Amino acid sequence: MPTFTEEKRERVREALCDTGRGLLGRYGIRKTSISELTEAVGIGKGTFYQFYDSKEELYVDILAQYREEAVPRLLNIRGAR
Repeated sequence: MPTFTEEKRERVREALCDTGRGLLGRYGIRKTSISELTEAVGIGKGTFYQFYDSKEELYVDILAQYREEAVPRLLNIRGAR
């Protein structure tokens, strides 16, 4: 399996999350396969498992990112009132 620099790891993780947002959002977790995710990102399945133990773990990471993005926005909206 390939080893990655920290910069490359971050790019692959971002690509997995971005792709996951699209595929999981469109097809749901049951109908999205790891093969679809890895093909879209251009990595092998083995590489996926260097980042996540399962697509469910990827989904949790995506949800955490949504929360990180949403909370400041919601606080801004609340403060604007």
